[in-house]
Amino acid sequence: MPRIDLSLRQLEAFTEIVGTGGFRTAASSLHISQPALSRTIHLAEEALGARLFDRGNQGAVLTAAGRQLLPIAQRILREFDTSRGELAEFLAGRTGRIGIAVLPSIGVSIMPKIIAGFLAEFPAVRITLQGLSAGPLQQAVIDGRVDYGFSVRPPAGLGLVFEPVLTDEFVFLCSKDDMLAQRTEVPWSVFSHCPFVATSQNSSIRTTTDAVFAQAEMAVEPLYECGNVSMTAAIVAAGLGVTAIPRLSLGLVDQTKLVTRKLVAQSVSRQLGIVSRPSSSLSNAAERLKSKLLSLSQGSTLPRAIRSKRLR
Repeated sequence: MPRIDLSLRQLEAFTEIVGTGGFRTAASSLHISQPALSRTIHLAEEALGARLFDRGNQGAVLTAAGRQLLPIAQRILREFDTSRGELAEFLAGRTGRIGIAVLPSIGVSIMPKIIAGFLAEFPAVRITLQGLSAGPLQQAVIDGRVDYGFSVRPPAGLGLVFEPVLTDEFVFLCSKDDMLAQRTEVPWSVFSHCPFVATSQNSSIRTTTDAVFAQAEMAVEPLYECGNVSMTAAIVAAGLGVTAIPRLSLGLVDQTKLVTRKLVAQSVSRQLGIVSRPSSSLSNAAERLKSKLLSLSQGSTLPRAIRSKRLR
């Protein structure tokens, strides 16, 4: 079947003539000259290989081909207007899909309130949220499987962009029955003589605690090594050891049988922020959500519960 090349301009001119009843009125409505309109219809007729109008004393009268084309042209123009409106909504950031990868602690403590506030303003946007540890998260950003991540600072060799948002201090964690629970502050040196429960070696938490021990020249050999924060806290709650975790990670654990205390002698925290590919182009919706996350650095939209925890 041969392809018929009709432009939207030609279809619009055709339907306008039908709607207004003649070439002169249609030309005025379209703000073009009558010869230009006649030329547009002539080109459309050449593309179709059939006349669209018979011109007589009664003006422009649709031919059989014209009557066949009219509902098709009207449907195409309606669909184009609808699609153009959908595109405008997308370009304005009111529709679209956003893919984000976050550390599990961020996914629990920060993202629910941020996403709820964002969707209240832009309900047609669809957000995919993945909870990943730092390594897989960075790879997801590199591969383009997500628009950006919210995580710790990535290694410089990966070539990713990091925009700092907030710091997450480390706290001491022990069971309520532990003697150390009676203290208000605990020094980092406690881990050199107390059973230490560590997270897995590929976690951002373990990277930080290992760095602290190395800097302080402390020989700390983990008694237990757990795959995630929840398991680590469960071992601690059972009275089998103590640990240090970021404060935001407390949202991942059952704190019923646990006590947190301030770690002293040195202040240790991890910096969290937006991780993205260099020169990556984001949709307006993704840029809007990113701006809301970056605004956390000013504390303007930081959830109240998190702010109070950081100040304790």
